[in-house]
Amino acid sequence: MRPENRALLKDVFLDLCPKSAHRWKPVDDATTPDEQAGAFGTLFTVGNNRLPKGDYAYRLAERLATRPDGFRVPEHLAAAIRWIADVDGGGR
Repeated sequence: MRPENRALLKDVFLDLCPKSAHRWKPVDDATTPDEQAGAFGTLFTVGNNRLPKGDYAYRLAERLATRPDGFRVPEHLAAAIRWIADVDGGGR
């Protein structure tokens, strides 16, 4: 999770789950990128209150469509998109 994207991702989560700030706390408390990724992943996979990934993805896409400024696409995703689209001789 890119640090500059964390506030947006948190806002989207809390928009969908307004009474669940306590569930986001492990993401905020994580000290390494691997810990952050693990904590973020548990929002979608652990417990009875897990958030459907599709719901989150849809809400995030809506937010980015209306307010894209400030969001940074992680390099590994940008590289994958370039490869799939065969941009810059991406490898396909």
